[in-house]
Amino acid sequence: MRNRWFFEVVKACLVIALGVLPIAISAQTPPPKLTAAQWQADVRFLGDELPRRHKNAYHRMKREDFEAAVNKLYSGVPNMTHDEIIVGLLKLVAMVNDGHTNMVPRPFFQSGVYPIRLYLFSDGLYVQKAAPAYADMLGGRVVRIGNMKR
Repeated sequence: MRNRWFFEVVKACLVIALGVLPIAISAQTPPPKLTAAQWQADVRFLGDELPRRHKNAYHRMKREDFEAAVNKLYSGVPNMTHDEIIVGLLKLVAMVNDGHTNMVPRPFFQSGVYPIRLYLFSDGLYVQKAAPAYADMLGGRVVRIGNMKR
């Protein structure tokens, strides 16, 4: 049991750190499939609302640069994959360049890409949340990833 737990933690860490093993939790629902028009509406909404709701969205970027990036993403949507569009939205939000403005694409992360959530506490890296199949890992400390030790 302990060896399986250790192997699964190491595997999950590699998945998270390197993205080398796509693991999905089959019981979870995949993100909804949006049409290009729906994605474009989301891009336009973000482009309009982020500057409107932010206290000073243009304190570290030029309005023209942001608007050009929004228009480029909007135009590119019909030829982009779901993941590329999400990354494009994340890049738009990151243009604000402050620690208070962010976007978490919840449908993507809630789709079960990783079966565990790790958290780095002051005394080590621990399994903070786990899918039912990995419940025995919950609260476990990661002591090693491959040949790397903490």
